[in-house]
Amino acid sequence: MFIGLTGGMGCGKSATLSFFLECGYMTLDADKICHELYSNKGSVLFEQLHKRWGDAVISVNGTIDRASVGKIVFTENDELEWLNGVLHPAVFSEGFRIYNNSGKKDTIFDVPLLFEAGWESYFDKTVSVWCREEIRMKRLLKRGMSKCDIERRDKMQFKPELKMERADYVIINNNTLEHLKQQCKVIGDKLTT
Repeated sequence: MFIGLTGGMGCGKSATLSFFLECGYMTLDADKICHELYSNKGSVLFEQLHKRWGDAVISVNGTIDRASVGKIVFTENDELEWLNGVLHPAVFSEGFRIYNNSGKKDTIFDVPLLFEAGWESYFDKTVSVWCREEIRMKRLLKRGMSKCDIERRDKMQFKPELKMERADYVIINNNTLEHLKQQCKVIGDKLTT
């Protein structure tokens, strides 16, 4: 079974993914795949980004500098749209390649922009992680994000409530990590029966 995991920034997708791993699922993380693609100097994606933005997005070690890309795309909607148009297919293709090579083991793929990218039809089921807004904001501020950064990035994504409405299963992450783990186990069991 191929399951898509999503949710708003700060809702707890990473912790949820780690608990699904403990439940025996193979896990994939779109952000980690993106990091790997950015680091691969010989990739088509690297060449596309370099051609579009030049050396301004190349780090001192010669890989793509995510912070520089972020400064461009989170201030210019056209650039974000272009990036998503090349990045989303590359990330999904790599994730699906890993899934196919796994022998089709039950897999949870953490994709923050799953619904925004229109990927829901590629998954057997979808799970969204949600938490109250004040908890989400507190977590994001603790990570070092400014309120301005959070607001800007939130405008580029569906609201967590919409993701929750569109998902097949919802995990509410307002409580302890133990409570989150229990929910993952319950949903994990439902997904495999």
